[in-house]
Amino acid sequence: PHCRLAGTPREDLSMPPSAVRPWRDGHSRRGAPCRVSTDGYACRNPGCTYLGITDSQVHALVADGHQGRTDCIQQFRCQACGAKVSARWGTALSHLKTPPSRIGEVLSALAEGLDVGAAVRVFGHREDTITRWRDRAAQHAERVQHHFLHGLHLPHVQLDEIRARLRRCDRITWLWLALDPRTKLIPALALGPRTQQTAHTLVHT
Repeated sequence: PHCRLAGTPREDLSMPPSAVRPWRDGHSRRGAPCRVSTDGYACRNPGCTYLGITDSQVHALVADGHQGRTDCIQQFRCQACGAKVSARWGTALSHLKTPPSRIGEVLSALAEGLDVGAAVRVFGHREDTITRWRDRAAQHAERVQHHFLHGLHLPHVQLDEIRARLRRCDRITWLWLALDPRTKLIPALALGPRTQQTAHTLVHT
């Protein structure tokens, strides 16, 4: 849910959540009870008072059916402005028609070391399609990393680098890692040459 707001930074919103009157306070609570949780989702209409507010006790979102031919995608509607938002908005699966299980299967194979060209032959999807899935997943993972893994209090951190050669390229690159030896958490990483500048990038990430 936190990543769905990547396109609407808090500083661009008209009013903070604390200054917005909860939608339910000024409207009747008659009708069928809410069966679908809207917590974590937000209206993305720039002109809406509830823009970017993910608290279900404040915003005006309600469930508004499903869509999708290959998968059942939950839709929400803002009662304040009428705008609709998909449960997948702001995620790596947004606007993709392929079932998530299939995309996950392809990405898992790539993570295990399968080449994109080999994935084309194995799974039958086009090379640009698989490459787009991979890049979207990488960008989303980076947003998740930056959102959650900051301000950590780690008593001990190990720093290491791994030498790697990129496929279809003679250039040598290095993967720099910061590792918590107790939990095996990787709070920061950097990809680049074995230079002092890359080391500083890792330390200050």
